[in-house]
Formats: sequence, structure tokens, C-alpha cells
Amino acid sequence: MASTLAFAQTPPAPTAPAPANQTPAEQRKSTQPGGGEFPSDWFYPNAGLRFSTMIGKPAPAIKATKWIGEPVALESQVGKVVVIDFWGTWCGPCMRAIPHMVDLYNQRKDQGLVVVGIHDGKRGWNIMAEIAESKKITYPLCVDEYSAGMQGGATEALYRVSFWPTLAVVDRAGKVRAVGLQPDFVDEVVDILLKEKAPEVVDTAAPQPRSTPVRPTPPARKPIDVQDITTYTEAEGLRVDALAKLIGTPVADITSPEWINTSPISFADLKGKWVLLDLWATNCDPCKESIPYFNSLHHKYKDKLIILGACQMRGAEHMWLVAKEKNMEYPTVRLMSESLINGLNVDNLPDYYLIDPEGKVRMPDIRNEDVAKVLELMIK
Repeated sequence: MASTLAFAQTPPAPTAPAPANQTPAEQRKSTQPGGGEFPSDWFYPNAGLRFSTMIGKPAPAIKATKWIGEPVALESQVGKVVVIDFWGTWCGPCMRAIPHMVDLYNQRKDQGLVVVGIHDGKRGWNIMAEIAESKKITYPLCVDEYSAGMQGGATEALYRVSFWPTLAVVDRAGKVRAVGLQPDFVDEVVDILLKEKAPEVVDTAAPQPRSTPVRPTPPARKPIDVQDITTYTEAEGLRVDALAKLIGTPVADITSPEWINTSPISFADLKGKWVLLDLWATNCDPCKESIPYFNSLHHKYKDKLIILGACQMRGAEHMWLVAKEKNMEYPTVRLMSESLINGLNVDNLPDYYLIDPEGKVRMPDIRNEDVAKVLELMIK
């Protein structure tokens, strides 16, 4: 099972006050990274970077089992505001936030608020019913869809969850408006969205005026040598479409003072060779266990392929120790920012991306067990 990318448990430093001549809406926009509409200090650190591409998009569907209460299908909640709480019984901040979530739901449900708690599918859900009773939870709960071999829960992956609790808010039109909120600020967002007008619902049974729809010409697919991204990627659902857009795009260069088994290199230096990018972390057991296997691939393809390990920031101070203990033989670098991880839409670790000799993404997020197969197909 792969480890998650980060745990955001502490609030960020306070942001500087906005200019006094700004309206409240302008002040909110100016304080959120990327021009978002809510203040950045309502969110956990780096939430703006991790979830920014989800904002304003239709909310991914909930894939869950073991419901307590009435199951919630997001497509039937248009016209309501929905709070999705990714939580676990093993998570202290999640448990402390439950009374606040119960009060929020009880006070706003008659105004059009829906709350659904999605429990981590890997562990702790066996006492979910007991917690629901003791905490007097009145909103629906469920367990994220999960099976052996998955990197994480199905819904968790769609919402890019990497820390708990992760709180997402969906507006009356069914679009994601905030992800990664700190529990104390969820009611602020909910109150703003409840004031918005619900979209008009078209009666599809009523006769509609005839018109000739204009069918846009579908964009040409970028050719890839491997049959299809879905054959070899571990991604599911909407994430497959997001990854498909990366194919054929150049990889951002890595700037770092800390390299192992090589002097500092850039992707420009690697032009003409294939690159297998291994995104890993020192606190990820599957990442460390795979090092001997990648040593063997390093020797097998050394004339045509560079295996490049990119160590995630969290825990990277132990990179040298892990490399020594595992006898890592291929180049690896300590990432100094999350720009590479965010640019490649990485969700869990380890993740493997194949870069072609032109420095462009050829196969994103390769399924762990298919790495060797992809290399055999691509590297002649």
C-alpha cells in the first residue's frame, strides 16, 4: 500500500491584511493562492496548490459502501450545498471536528445543506457505527470503496485526499468550490454558498424546442506507442482524463542542491534518453522496498534509460540514509518544492512516469506491476 503525500495538521501562518479599500469579495480573492474566492487561512497549508484544478469543476461521484443512513448520490443533490467530510475513527482532528459538523448540519439542513462523512476504507471503519451513536451523528456516513491492491480509496483518489480530515464543499450547481478547509471555517463557506441561487431544473419530460446541435470537432489525440493510457495506469475515473492531458507535455526541470549518485542534472541533459521518473518518499515502505528492483532495471537499460528518483520533501532529510541502507544505485534528487508533484498530478506514492527522449511525458502514473512491461514495449 502506498503512502500518502502529506499530512496537513497545523494551520498556516496568518496572511497579511488586505488593503482597506477592497470589498470583502476582493479581500477574499486576494488572500487565496491562485485568486481563489476564500481566504487562504481557512485552508490547510498547500491546499491551494493541491486542489486548485478541481475548483469550479463538477464534483466527482461518491463511490462507497456500508452506508449508515440514506445513501447520497451527488447528481441528485443539485440545488443543495454538500459538505463531504473525509474522516477516520483513528484520526484525532477528525474526531474533534465531529461535534462541529453535527451542529452545522442540524442548524442548516432546512436551508438546503447536505453533509456526508466518507470513512477511510483501509482501517478503523469497523467501529464507525459505534462512533456515530456515541457522537450523535445525524448525517449519512459511508466507507470509501477500497480493495486489496488499490493505492487508496476510490473516492479519496478522485478528491486527491492526502490528509485527514479533508473537507470539500460542493455548491448548488454541483461544482466543487472548496477543498482542504480547516473544520472551523466550513460554516463560513457553507453560509456563503447557501445564499446563492439554486440553478433552474429543466423538465426533461416536457417537449423541448427542436434545434440542430453544433458538434465540436473532437481534438486529435496525441499518439502514444503503448495501446492506451487506461491499460497501464493505476488511475481511475476522472483522474484518467486529467493524466491523459499530460501526454506529450514537457516535464518541468528540477532545481535542487542535493543529488545522489550523480552531479546535478536537468532534463535538458537527458535529451536523447528515456527517463523513468520514480516519485518516492522516505516514509513510504513500498517505495523503499522497490529500490532493489529498480537497481536491476537500472543495469538492464543503462544504455538507453535513466531511472531518476525524486524524493518528496516530507522526510527528505533521511534520503541519504535510505539510499545507503537500500544500496540505491541510480540517481535520485531531493525535491525542494511540490511543483513537480503538482505539475504531474501525483496523488499517491510511489508513482512512476515515463519521459521520452524529447523530455515529454509518454506514460503517466504507471501501475506498479506494469513498469517492466511498459519499458519492454517502449524501449527498443
